[in-house]
Amino acid sequence: MFTSPLTQYEEIETLFDTSLIRLHIQEIWFKQLYANHPVKSSERFGRVSYQAYQKQLQDGVTPKKGNDKHPEDRGIAPNFSAFVSSFKAAADITAFFRQRNAANLRDDKNLRTYEIGIVHGLIVVDGKLFEARVSDAAELEITPASHVPYVFNYNSKEYGARRLLIDIVTLSELPNYLSTRQDWIRERAGFCLKELS
Repeated sequence: MFTSPLTQYEEIETLFDTSLIRLHIQEIWFKQLYANHPVKSSERFGRVSYQAYQKQLQDGVTPKKGNDKHPEDRGIAPNFSAFVSSFKAAADITAFFRQRNAANLRDDKNLRTYEIGIVHGLIVVDGKLFEARVSDAAELEITPASHVPYVFNYNSKEYGARRLLIDIVTLSELPNYLSTRQDWIRERAGFCLKELS
């Protein structure tokens, strides 16, 4: 993963697909919602990816473009295919969250209900992951990594031009990654309940 810092025009909260159910963006203190997200500690974000060793067909022949059996057989890098799949899955989950706007305003106890859906992508790598960066001396530096937050820009007729944070995590790092995110979600739930009370 080739990485670079976020630019001055990129803000952490814009990298997530956030659904605010019966809430206004200003009502929930949107910037504060992401103020302490674990990704804020990331100094660099993935921008371009390459897969170093792509599988060959079993007979040792390089796959030809135009073959529709597998994405890699069509000349599409498997990692790009994974990014698109993750993006589309995130879009489906976001659409599910947003359907809640049509649900009853109040629950069984006649309490007004609010929901916040936070969606981003996740790809788990069962293998090695490396971060690449160009140094000040114009040399390529490559270091092992266990987690790289990736800014995926996607443009299609169906989804338009959008971007989404997709975390790339090694299988060995996954338990720690999930634990950290779970702790953050619990803390943010408390934050939102306090602000809404």
